[in-house]
Amino acid sequence: MAARSRTARRSAVAFFQVKHGQAPKATYAQLAGAIELVPDLTFVLDAPVSTSIQRVAARTSGDSVREDWDVVDVENRLRDTYLAMTEAPSAFPEIGPVVRLDASRPQDGVLADAWSALLERGLTPTLEGTTR
Repeated sequence: MAARSRTARRSAVAFFQVKHGQAPKATYAQLAGAIELVPDLTFVLDAPVSTSIQRVAARTSGDSVREDWDVVDVENRLRDTYLAMTEAPSAFPEIGPVVRLDASRPQDGVLADAWSALLERGLTPTLEGTTR
């Protein structure tokens, strides 16, 4: 539950920025106080907006299908916010270290990249009978 709460807060930065039309750093400054635990690593799964739109097309509820939103505009602004976090992670210290993953690739490739990022930082668990 705690991991979901932290993820929700990072997502809140992006959605709050879109809703209020603020720059990502200004939004972060308003919301950073609510972040109670800095993660060891944050993944930003990045894909072109056209890919995101295709993936959410099957959804029947949620903000991605709100009739009162220009979904392409919202997706572009959300992506810009997440890219700002990857391009200047020091401006968002409560987000923790950030790794951008190319989420337009097949799932197994994205997972392999995420695992590699964890390995590089010594963040993988040591399983009984194995070594890192």
